[in-house]
Amino acid sequence: MARHLGTVDRPRYEALSVELSSPEWQAAPAAMAALLAVDAGDVLEVTGPPAWAAGDIRTLALGYTETIAEYTWKITFSGVPAQPYDIAVVDGPARVGIVGATLAAPWNGAATMQLATTAASGRWTTNPAAFPLDLRVGEERVRVSLITGAASPQTATVAARGLNGVTAAWQAGTPVDVWLPAVPGL
Repeated sequence: MARHLGTVDRPRYEALSVELSSPEWQAAPAAMAALLAVDAGDVLEVTGPPAWAAGDIRTLALGYTETIAEYTWKITFSGVPAQPYDIAVVDGPARVGIVGATLAAPWNGAATMQLATTAASGRWTTNPAAFPLDLRVGEERVRVSLITGAASPQTATVAARGLNGVTAAWQAGTPVDVWLPAVPGL
């Protein structure tokens, strides 16, 4: 488990600061109350960050400092990526991916994409109950509504792309995995 915690491939935001004296926070008392209730061990989610952040931010708060002055009320949370602490639960959002899956052909946002797998890793599910399924294609979050094919390559029908704010033309061989991989708890 320690290896999983230290090697997660996610950006690290060691400090997240919130200026609570800003008019936006003063006009949102419910949001402010929720933020003030955050303590060490809680997960902070920042939705809609600037484009350079490449998607929403989830960080596990390790602690915080609060600065109060005449015209300032700021909380700065220290943290680490929260994803290593996510564990799979029955009927939860986490899914089991296919080790070594890649794009079988270049994909630039067309309605379908070709997914390659190996004989050792098996194939993607074709069970309609498993969809929609969010995949990570490179660093892009893609939602597929169906996967067909009994052998590699399989065809995935794309319902939406760029769900994390990232879109790109991806080359054959680009890694493909489930967006939220299942991690069993100990």
